[in-house]
Amino acid sequence: MAPNVTEAIFTSKSRIYDLYPNLSEAKMFDLEREHLFYGRIDKNCNSVYLKDNKLKQLQGPGHTNFAVNFVADAFQDLKFSLKRLSSAGYYNSGVFPRDIGVHRAWTNGNPMKLYEAHVNKLYDNFMNEYLVEGHRRDSITGYREFIKLFLDYCLTTCQQFPLTKTGFMSSIHCSPFSSGLMVEYAAETHGIAHNARVIRYVNDPYFAFFVKHVKKYGFMVDKNAPWRLIFNIASGKPASEGDPTGAQRYMSKYNVTYDDVFEKYYQNALSGELENIKKVLFILYDSFYRQFPTREVIEQYKNTSSRCQGNKNVSRRLPRQPPPEFADVTSEDLYFNGNSDEYWYKILLKLRFVEARKNHDIQNFYFFSKKLIDNLRTLGHEAAEKFISDLTKGFAGTTFNVKGKYWHGQPDDIYRKTAIQAKLKGENPTLTSYSLTGTKNTK
Repeated sequence: MAPNVTEAIFTSKSRIYDLYPNLSEAKMFDLEREHLFYGRIDKNCNSVYLKDNKLKQLQGPGHTNFAVNFVADAFQDLKFSLKRLSSAGYYNSGVFPRDIGVHRAWTNGNPMKLYEAHVNKLYDNFMNEYLVEGHRRDSITGYREFIKLFLDYCLTTCQQFPLTKTGFMSSIHCSPFSSGLMVEYAAETHGIAHNARVIRYVNDPYFAFFVKHVKKYGFMVDKNAPWRLIFNIASGKPASEGDPTGAQRYMSKYNVTYDDVFEKYYQNALSGELENIKKVLFILYDSFYRQFPTREVIEQYKNTSSRCQGNKNVSRRLPRQPPPEFADVTSEDLYFNGNSDEYWYKILLKLRFVEARKNHDIQNFYFFSKKLIDNLRTLGHEAAEKFISDLTKGFAGTTFNVKGKYWHGQPDDIYRKTAIQAKLKGENPTLTSYSLTGTKNTK
């Protein structure tokens, strides 16, 4: 990107931030510079996704959408409150709707659908680019060769385009709506080119009122898109201190608090990741085989004819091995000459190392993979998953330590301390688990 274009973008964004009034009574979210992974990483830096049974339908115009159940309740109350105030003449504006609806929410960021589409794009690039080079496609005789080539391809791209569900959830490819904690009430377009729309909201005479009013229902306004509301799970007074307020007022109805919301409402993405990788690769090979059941082989023969001397190339079509039954993919001694789970866990460890940019060489990867298998054999799958998570979840020594779009709103002193520790001791997995602090807003 040209320097003048880059400067224009940052200058434009800075000018917009300068326009915001100083509302000390009600803070705002900044998904671009501080809270991109809000609701997608828990307080221990694990990648997480919302459990389906915690969703509740939102009332919206013309289509069905969902949010976390306590968010849906809060939004409904906010909707009635704004409509009542508008009818009474206290709140009338050309920008802020009198009767707010739902234009985007969890359905627009369903993580499983987004992940499936993401993997399909990876597969398309693998087929149309990687396999075309050097006639790699014709070297695939069966399932095992397909896995090897696909993983070779993914290991060159997964820092930017992760293959695992865990890596996807903590990447820019996954929508922030996947948290179930965000609702857009207006059909607006995002991006630098549409900053004029942001300015219209900020300059609206009811902007300060709106920001302060939504706080009563647990919401905060997104600085980069004032038409987006984010439910702040750390706001309000808990029931233990009397009548709950803010977010706690709605969360308490479901017996959940800021301290345990991730444990009760969200699933660790790494849990079940082993079966996910097996399933993904099985489905992709099945698709590949259906499209290309045979391969071309060029065989060279010595020409013994008296008229012509030399070698003769002959093209032949040979059948590929059909996909195994999926149950057989998990069995022992079928394709992997040993315990299948141990084979897959090593693949998972390697993928997570590369996705999280964990520095490693052949020697220390062997060291960590041996410890991983020891945990699997002695303590089981849960211990093996935790071992991988502890090594990779903290994003030690990577861009996730950069204060900006990967930052989680930590106080500056904690942020600096964490960044220094990660840089000096990035290979120590015990230092990679620092907590996500909430954006408290309790006044």
